[in-house]
Amino acid sequence: MSAPNGHLVFLDIETGPCSADDWAAFLESRGARDGDTPEHLAALHARTSLTGLARIASIGVAHGVECDPLVWTTEILSEIEMIDALRGWLGQSVGTARTTFVGWNVRGFDIPLLAQRALCMDRVRLARALTGGLNSKPWDRPVLDLMDCWPSPSEERFGKNGAAVGHRRQAEVCRRLGLPVQTGAMGADMARCIAEGDWRAVRCHLADDVRDLQRIYEVIGGAL
Repeated sequence: MSAPNGHLVFLDIETGPCSADDWAAFLESRGARDGDTPEHLAALHARTSLTGLARIASIGVAHGVECDPLVWTTEILSEIEMIDALRGWLGQSVGTARTTFVGWNVRGFDIPLLAQRALCMDRVRLARALTGGLNSKPWDRPVLDLMDCWPSPSEERFGKNGAAVGHRRQAEVCRRLGLPVQTGAMGADMARCIAEGDWRAVRCHLADDVRDLQRIYEVIGGAL
C-alpha cells in the first residue's frame, strides 16, 4: 500500500445507544424473549452503541498531521448538527480536493456508521464523500485504516463487535512504538462517560485519540 496523495483527515468518533424510536422498533421486530428482565434489556440497549443502531455522540477530526484536533459533542449540538458541522468543516478545510480519511478501525466502524447516519439525515453528499460513492472501486475509496496497516500475526483477530484485540489496540500500538500513552478515561469508559454526561472526559479522550492517529501515521507512514 502506498501513502495517500492529497489531503489527510484524521477521524475518530464515539457513539451512544440507539434512539428511543429505533429501540422500540428493534424490540418489536425482535419480540419478547425469556430472560428479558429490565436489567437485561438495559444492558442490551447500552450495547447498541457498538452496532449499526448507534447514535453519534462525538466526532473528532484533524486536517493533516500538524493541526490540533477539533471535537464536537452532543453535549451542546444535536446529532444532526454535528453531522452538519463535519460537512461544513470538510468543505472549508479540503473543499473538493482528493481527501483520505485516516483512523483506527475506521473502515470497519467509524466511516460506515457516519455514512449511515448521514444518509438517515438526508446528508447524501457527506455520505458520498465518506465512502467514495456506489461506483467507486475498493482501492479508490478514500480511507486509510491504520489498524489494517499495522503488521500483526495471523492469530490476532477481532473480538466481539469487531473490536480490536491484543496488539491491535490503538493504545497498545502507541506503547510499542514508544509514543505517548493516554491516561484518564479510555475508549472502554466512553459509554459510561456519555451516559453520565462527563463530556470533558469524552472531549479529552477523543482529542487524544486523534493525536494518537497523527503520531502513528507519522511513524509508520513511510512504510505504507
